[in-house]
Amino acid sequence: MKTLLPAAISLALPLTLCAETPQPLFFFDFNSPGKVEANKGSDPGNLVFRSSDRQEADLHGPAGSGLTGAPTDLALDNSTATAMGKEGVGGLAAVKSAQLTAQSFTVTGWIKTEGDKPVGDGSRLVEIVSPAGGFFIFGNPADGTLATIINGNGSSSEQEAYAATGSWIFFAVSYDSDTHTIVYYIGSPAEGVTEAGSKNVPAGSLADVKAQLMLLNSGNFERPFKGWMDNFRLFASENDSSAALSLDQLEAIRQQDLGKK
Repeated sequence: MKTLLPAAISLALPLTLCAETPQPLFFFDFNSPGKVEANKGSDPGNLVFRSSDRQEADLHGPAGSGLTGAPTDLALDNSTATAMGKEGVGGLAAVKSAQLTAQSFTVTGWIKTEGDKPVGDGSRLVEIVSPAGGFFIFGNPADGTLATIINGNGSSSEQEAYAATGSWIFFAVSYDSDTHTIVYYIGSPAEGVTEAGSKNVPAGSLADVKAQLMLLNSGNFERPFKGWMDNFRLFASENDSSAALSLDQLEAIRQQDLGKK
């Protein structure tokens, strides 16, 4: 028995290491009030906030507006947008000069609508697009449904998977160019992460995309998500599938954001 234990440990250890979540390229927890927020990921770019008049402004919500409700937990506040999606105008948070090369990537975050209209109508959650390609994740015209366009190729989540209003929703979208697969995930403060649809999309990889990384709106300020965002992350790998995070890795992120891990 004594001789088997080290062998068992040596076999289990690589599996544990493989399940560890990589460092994000971008991570914004929105807990530092001001017009600019430093990236807590590996990229040096900072996030700049602008109101609907395109002037720099502090778009952080008040104390306790973040996911946990703790006084020091803030959220990105776009609740004053005039409408959800293409009929509205609103604020924008953007990294001015982002650069992205990715064979695989995953976006994670939390959203909460202001009012009773779910995500939809073209409202942007995240966008980084240049002539070289890129991707954006947005509310499908079918309310409560997310869609993703990668290098001009797209797919949608399960119908109305994200239809909850006025409460925090954990969302994640992963893409692996090796398997050509987009996968959607959903969770909540009370419920663990589950899959919310997948599709094979031959979009290829992201190669040297240089553009603004935009959150909760498009560059024309006319596709706002009317509501709140917290704990945004973008993971990317240039060389392999490691940034297409697994269900277990996403559940670990959800628990970490809630202070349970």
